[in-house]
Amino acid sequence: MSDFRSACEQHTAELHAFFAYRLGSRADAEDLTQETLERAFRAWARYDPSRASPRTWLLAIARNLLI
Repeated sequence: MSDFRSACEQHTAELHAFFAYRLGSRADAEDLTQETLERAFRAWARYDPSRASPRTWLLAIARNLLI
């Protein structure tokens, strides 16, 4: 679980910036960042580091959520 915490600490600001740039709303960016991290937490057991870095994996979740 500490790996998940580390991934969140390292990439939360980038996720927020990803949403803020595309949405233009700080409140919406905060909401979608939180939802991304919630989805990632629920799926962490299925995360495969041989397929993607935590950053790539989190941004893929964020992109899918944005769409």
